[in-house]
Amino acid sequence: MFRFFPRFEYVIGAACMVGLMSFGYHGFLGSRSYNYQTSLEEKVAKLEASNAVLDSELKNISAKVSLMRPESVDPDLVDELARAELGLVKATDLVLPFER
Repeated sequence: MFRFFPRFEYVIGAACMVGLMSFGYHGFLGSRSYNYQTSLEEKVAKLEASNAVLDSELKNISAKVSLMRPESVDPDLVDELARAELGLVKATDLVLPFER
C-alpha cells in the first residue's frame, strides 16, 4: 500500500516525537510553563503583602478622618492641627521663635 515510503511507520513515529518534544518544551520553558506559574504566584504574594500594608494605611487615615467629621470632632486633634499647620496658639501660650 505505501510503496513510496517503505518505512512509513518511522516517519510517523518521528513526527509524533517532534510533536511530543514541542509540547515538552512549551510545558517547561514556554510562556505558560510551570516556571511562569511559580513566578506569577510570587508576584501575587508580593502584591498581597503590599495590599495589606496599604489597607492598614487606609484604616489609619480613615480613623483620622473620622475624628475630623463635624458630628464627632476631637478637640485635641483640632488643637494639634491648628498649632502645626496654621501656626495658631492660645493667648496663654508662650511662643519662642527661632530661625532655621
